Amino acid sequence: MSGARALGADDVVVLGAEIPPETAFDHVLDTVGGPDVAALCRRVAVGGRIRTATTTPIDPQGLPRAPEFVAGRPDGEQLAALLADVLRGSVAVPIAERLPLDAAVEAHYLVERGGLGGKVLLQM
Repeated sequence: MSGARALGADDVVVLGAEIPPETAFDHVLDTVGGPDVAALCRRVAVGGRIRTATTTPIDPQGLPRAPEFVAGRPDGEQLAALLADVLRGSVAVPIAERLPLDAAVEAHYLVERGGLGGKVLLQM
């Protein structure tokens, strides 16, 4: 959650947490999709935006506006600039787990389970 605040979010909501019914959101940035996220998106204020980076659909029924799909694209120059930012420490990458390469199955399970609060690294 602190990562979203560091990027400028005033408040951050954890998916599945109880939220007061009067709560409205300026924007929703979705990396999960599905019905729980759609419920949050129904609370987006007029003029707010819903952006999703997942292929799990958000049902648009009852939403104040259609979700905008955001996708990454291969770009070596941007990737090099991002890596430089990470190495300089201006972009933090939280690491939740470091596992040997032969534990790739376990790593995949951990990522699918969610709630890690960081990346899973496979070390060679």
